Amino acid sequence: MGSEIRPRRHEDRERFHQTLKRFLARQPAADSLALLQAQIDACRRSYNAERPHQALRGRTPLVAFRARLRARPAIDRTVTYFRARQDRVSKAGNVTVRYLSRLRHIALGRAHAGEPVRLLIAGAHVRVVREDGSLLRELVLDATRDYQPLLHSSTMSSDRGPRCPETEHWRARHWRARQDSNLRPLGPEPNALSTELQARGAVG
Repeated sequence: MGSEIRPRRHEDRERFHQTLKRFLARQPAADSLALLQAQIDACRRSYNAERPHQALRGRTPLVAFRARLRARPAIDRTVTYFRARQDRVSKAGNVTVRYLSRLRHIALGRAHAGEPVRLLIAGAHVRVVREDGSLLRELVLDATRDYQPLLHSSTMSSDRGPRCPETEHWRARHWRARQDSNLRPLGPEPNALSTELQARGAVG
């Protein structure tokens, strides 16, 4: 705030006073404080919401103010936040998790109502596991909707969508192990089998 004896430090206030005086000069003389207050309110409404300003490129101060970006904390979307929480499946067959400041409902099915579960959350990736560690559901939260429905008939199957890196590493490791086990021959080795057949032929 500037000093009262230096009006040059209050140019914006002095300029508004001039606008207010010109507006009141065009109004009928107020015979009460209530009428004067109504005229001042009308001037303020006209100044902020109706009268275009050259300095604002023809916009009103209210439009210019609402178009400005609001100050808010910077959020680094590249950082993945990990957390875990325990919950119990509701009677409707879902659990809740807060994501992007909104409560999301994740469907699991009424068959699991009352079952205690644990939610492993990595950003938008959520895994719902039972107390014994078995996977109940895995999904990527849809930020455009509060309710996350089941996309498959079985709750044990995973929803389509980008996967968590840690989950993908686990899947790849177990897939390779399963492939290796599928390549192993079932029963005796070929040489042992041919030897056994030769022995049976000799006996016969």
